[in-house]
Amino acid sequence: MEKPKEAKKIVLYQSVAQDLEKAIESGKYQPGDRLPSERELTEQYNISRMTARLAMGELEKKGLSHSIQGKGSFVPVTSLRQDLLQLTNFQELLEQGGYKARTQVLPSDLPFEHAGRATPENYQVLNILGFADDIPVVCYHSRLTPKLAQDFCSEAETMEAEGLAFSTFDLFRKLRVPIGKMDQTLRAVAASQSLAMLLHIAPGSPLIQLQTWVYSPESELLELKTAHYRASYYSFSFTRQTSTFEEQAQQQQHPKHKKRGLR
Repeated sequence: MEKPKEAKKIVLYQSVAQDLEKAIESGKYQPGDRLPSERELTEQYNISRMTARLAMGELEKKGLSHSIQGKGSFVPVTSLRQDLLQLTNFQELLEQGGYKARTQVLPSDLPFEHAGRATPENYQVLNILGFADDIPVVCYHSRLTPKLAQDFCSEAETMEAEGLAFSTFDLFRKLRVPIGKMDQTLRAVAASQSLAMLLHIAPGSPLIQLQTWVYSPESELLELKTAHYRASYYSFSFTRQTSTFEEQAQQQQHPKHKKRGLR
């Protein structure tokens, strides 16, 4: 008899989540509007508090709501569009989206996943949490070469104390450390327990993970950074030049003639 009740409960919270999703799509709840609280949902649908919590978690997983601790759940506002081909100042990006930006330096021993490539020994950790208004929207986990780590960590603490918002790219600029090239990998991931706690979201909620390997002009690895962005706030873009494809098409249509006598 337990299994049918469990199945019914799953269908019920999904049904409530679908109702809220339709209300958002129809415009009943506009960007920035507060969504019904768990208590209000229990009264409206005559459901348990756990069922209401599961329904709100379902919305967060789809990026249709975000929670602010002590205030409730809201429909996401402006998506922060970041160009992958440009180094963007963290504070300027958020202010362009209409948000007040701030950052917080976190303890270095937090349990974050490491980037896919091995890190050389003695690299030191710098963790930064970025906020849009009072909402944590991005978590940076950086491992820095020893010759940069002390200056970067010291400057990060100074900028935090001054109320300035920043990412490690801003530290590179502030300290005038030249960058040769960057390798980046972008993918969608589900929030782990530790990231969910830091970003005030439900475990399993969608995140955008951007892994970055920063090299000096002499090809020395300076930083390995794994950033996790709340998918309801961020989008990433870049522009491709169509001339590249046109040149490839022309080369396929008119291949170079093979030299005679060579086989």
